[in-house]
Amino acid sequence: MIKLNELRIGNWVGARPSNGKNGNESLHEVVAVGQTVAKLYLYPPMPADYNRSSDAEPENLYGIPLTNTILASCGFENLICRQNPNLELKPPANEKTDSYSVVIGGMCIITHLKYVHQLQNIYFAIMDEELHVNV
Repeated sequence: MIKLNELRIGNWVGARPSNGKNGNESLHEVVAVGQTVAKLYLYPPMPADYNRSSDAEPENLYGIPLTNTILASCGFENLICRQNPNLELKPPANEKTDSYSVVIGGMCIITHLKYVHQLQNIYFAIMDEELHVNV
């Protein structure tokens, strides 16, 4: 579950079907955030007759874990941001934790970073521009 106040337009999240039926979980881009639901845009593209946008309740949303593949698609190479080499991520300290730390100019400013939407939000706060995910 992701709290709606953690989301910004442009964040990437995972979503489970909200109809109570079993179905594939999928990647979505947040296109609007309301008081009770987030409007999502489905990725990858579907046939033209398929409704690609939908509303999702917070209990059906989940964070996309940071992995080397995801970080590369966000513009990080060897945990260093290609757009700003002063911005880097420190990997999890051990196998029991899966959270990264954000380091700028050698100084750790954020710990416990686990998900793509968190990285996107931190990046925007620091860089004043969106962190795009090339999925």
